[in-house]
Amino acid sequence: MPPDVPNFYWENLPSDNGLANIKVVWQPSLGGKAGSHFYVKYRVKDESSWQTTDPELYENYLIVHGINPDHLYEFRVVSVDGEYQTESGTQEVDTYGIQSSVKVPGDNIATAGWFIGMMLAIAFLILVLIIICIVKRNRGGKYDVHDRELANGRNDYTEEGGFPEYSQP
Repeated sequence: MPPDVPNFYWENLPSDNGLANIKVVWQPSLGGKAGSHFYVKYRVKDESSWQTTDPELYENYLIVHGINPDHLYEFRVVSVDGEYQTESGTQEVDTYGIQSSVKVPGDNIATAGWFIGMMLAIAFLILVLIIICIVKRNRGGKYDVHDRELANGRNDYTEEGGFPEYSQP
């Protein structure tokens, strides 16, 4: 008993080598006999010989690589079950205007002007912070006269405060 007729749709995929890639997605019949595996037949419109893909056993799609751009193709999906095969209806696939994906040089974050400016501003602020820390550390021991005099043994501070050097005898 032959499998039921599959339905399918297709979409263009970008390519790197200048040739078109066509993704063919089929929907097997759910009511009757779907078939055990599928393959795709395709040809340039009005040519006599069909090209076939390898059978797909596990997925519900195939990607047909190496299609010439700017041509009109005819595609069919074939459902296979044992020795029986059933072809879908033919759909025309237009590859006019399909171009390969060309990487357009854009602004990379590392070369963007705002990013470089932000990194320079952060580096400048860190440098200023380091300089402030070094200056504060070096200034810290120069003005602590009271502790230095206590360490040297000068103990002539009065209870009322002030400077005993300038007091009257």
